[in-house]
Amino acid sequence: VEMRTGPIIALRCERFSPASLEAGLSFLIAVKLLLLARGRLLASLSRFGGYFFASYRVFRQDLNRLLTEYAADRRGLVWLSRIAAVGIVVRISFLDQPMRYDEAWTFLRFVEPGFTRLFDYPAPNNHVAHTLLVYLSTSVFGTEPWAIRLPAFMAGILLMPMTYLCARTVFHRTLGLVATGLAAGSPFLVLYSTNARGYTGVALLTVALLPLSLYFVRKESAFAGLLVALLSAIGLFTMPSMLLPIAMLVVWSLLLAYHAGGWPKTLRILRAVAGVLLVCALIAVALYVPVLITSGIRRIVANQYVQPRALVAAMTAWLQMARETWVLYQRDIPGFLTVCLIASALAGALRLWKRNRPAFLLIPSVMIGIGMVLLAGRAIPYPRTWSFLLPLGFCLVDAGVTGILALAGHRARGHVAGALGLLFALGIGYHLVTTEAVVHYPETGTLPDAEEIVLFLNPRLREGDLVLVRRYWPMRYYGYRQDIPLGVFGKNIPQEALEDDRDRDIYVLVQLPGGTFEKAAKNYPQLDERDFVVREFPSALLYLPRAKND
Repeated sequence: VEMRTGPIIALRCERFSPASLEAGLSFLIAVKLLLLARGRLLASLSRFGGYFFASYRVFRQDLNRLLTEYAADRRGLVWLSRIAAVGIVVRISFLDQPMRYDEAWTFLRFVEPGFTRLFDYPAPNNHVAHTLLVYLSTSVFGTEPWAIRLPAFMAGILLMPMTYLCARTVFHRTLGLVATGLAAGSPFLVLYSTNARGYTGVALLTVALLPLSLYFVRKESAFAGLLVALLSAIGLFTMPSMLLPIAMLVVWSLLLAYHAGGWPKTLRILRAVAGVLLVCALIAVALYVPVLITSGIRRIVANQYVQPRALVAAMTAWLQMARETWVLYQRDIPGFLTVCLIASALAGALRLWKRNRPAFLLIPSVMIGIGMVLLAGRAIPYPRTWSFLLPLGFCLVDAGVTGILALAGHRARGHVAGALGLLFALGIGYHLVTTEAVVHYPETGTLPDAEEIVLFLNPRLREGDLVLVRRYWPMRYYGYRQDIPLGVFGKNIPQEALEDDRDRDIYVLVQLPGGTFEKAAKNYPQLDERDFVVREFPSALLYLPRAKND
């Protein structure tokens, strides 16, 4: 054994000794340097620790003073509670709407199989931090749609008071009620507050980061910088597209620093921002370790949705994306009201330019920061990716409305602003609830009659039967609720199912409007429409195979 083992060990040592020697020498040198510099290092850590805890105490005192000031504004809190109550009621009305494609996929693919699948990342559809919250929610409350949507719902609710705090802290202490009313009634935010995706979470984090970033620059607070890094990392763990608001905040911090103290302060803040970004990156990498182990880094940074395009093609797609985003943002808002909101936003920008330059600097920061990310990646985000910008736009509108009321010399402008915010939330919310408009929004894939169709099919399905349907994940979710195997529903029929002699039935589901039997079964010439009978549903046609003796 010794004779056989010895040469093998020697060979391995000979093969790997250069790398091992380099690693060993590097380690020894690093240890020696640390020993030589341990005094200075410990002294630096001690100074930073003292500075950090001092900044924490100052931050806590400033936060308590700010919250005490806002709590003393009883009028503002009363209006805020009224507006938030309307927003909550509107969102509860849609919390149990039919499951959509993406959220059903998220639940069945990542949550339902158990903890180990939470970090699977086959596509950006897995908003990992949000998926973890869905796992916790469904573990406690079950698998009803409202339980799956609870994290997004809570983020959508918290977004209303956070918009109020952001408007008062960043824009002006008299603002907030109009912006909160717009956030409460926004059809776009109502949709994503009742859709189990991570967009309201990212919007909430972004709005929370605005006053934190402002405080971080003004006070050069180490503790505020740590909070900025932590919240940014959580946002990245939710969706990598959090890079967009992070870039906006980085540019804004540097512009704020230059406005406040010229180049000396800008250079200090630049070094501090670099440190914050480093800490953010370290936290984000640590959070993503299970994802990296499960799926690898390419699934995150090189998937098909972030592949760079040619610059000209990307610019054309960005323009199309901007048009689509605008259409979605002002959907179900009357045209005259949209014009008023645009005019108020322009008036708000002008007022901020004259009276609150730091808040105005957010406008170029959005364009510069986001523009740099887009040019660097040349990817095409979905319109819903920009939901984090909506509260900022609402604050801009609020600044304009409050400025107009101030010019008019209205003494009760606080009450007027609160009434306007409440009226918007009530009016748009009433329209959304009475028309069930949100249910019919097509984003993230819809099949409104999925539950009814599954309940209709359940007593008819036999072992081996298949249902051919394009948007199959909502069908699979409701089938899962009825203990129907997931594989029954799919957009493709397995080849072995077409070739075997098993007595099975194949059903074809065609979604309206626009769907036809020919489109659904175009890849399967064996399926003849004459061999089926049709069962009509409000948004779909179900083709049932005729009885054998018909």
